[in-house]
Amino acid sequence: MKIDVKECQPQERYKILTGLIAPRPIAFVTSLSEEGRVNGAPFSYFSIVSIDPPLISLSIQRNQGQMKDTARNILREKAFVVQGVDGPLLEKANAASAPYGPEESEIDALNLKTVQSKKISVPGILGAPYNMECVLERHIEIQSMEHTTADLILGRVVYMDVEEGILSEDLKVRQENYDPIARLGGPNYATLKKSFALERPKSV
Repeated sequence: MKIDVKECQPQERYKILTGLIAPRPIAFVTSLSEEGRVNGAPFSYFSIVSIDPPLISLSIQRNQGQMKDTARNILREKAFVVQGVDGPLLEKANAASAPYGPEESEIDALNLKTVQSKKISVPGILGAPYNMECVLERHIEIQSMEHTTADLILGRVVYMDVEEGILSEDLKVRQENYDPIARLGGPNYATLKKSFALERPKSV
């Protein structure tokens, strides 16, 4: 099928792109409201940008031009925490995507426990496979037809708390002990049921 993307409606582009660019890791992000409430929301437009410096990207789509609470909180506080999502945390992370108001804490509503971060004021979520404490590196507004449609956040990772057993002594991830949930298209998710190794060529 050949597709001229300019002819597609936004919802059609969404279905195609999120279905093809998969699986995607899920970032369960905590941030602080202006009143000090802990906000929690899941995002799958999430990836590594750089190792040196250690940067991650988080794209937060706007709702009819309105900035979401997480983006607003990050821009004000200049800090946030990314939690990985595994099986035990998935239902709570999914429930946190409901349209809570800015005066509500998803973390409190879902009875999630928090843990104090080491380097920033924003708490993390207790029991997540990892917590990445991040400070805001850069904010980029994504434009379409002179309207802002998304907020691209670049975060610098300043501290990590990884669940015991996931990392070996030489800091390699033990895949047998780490089963992250990945986002597919529509309401679908996936796990890493099978993995394999393939070394890169060292010469041409």
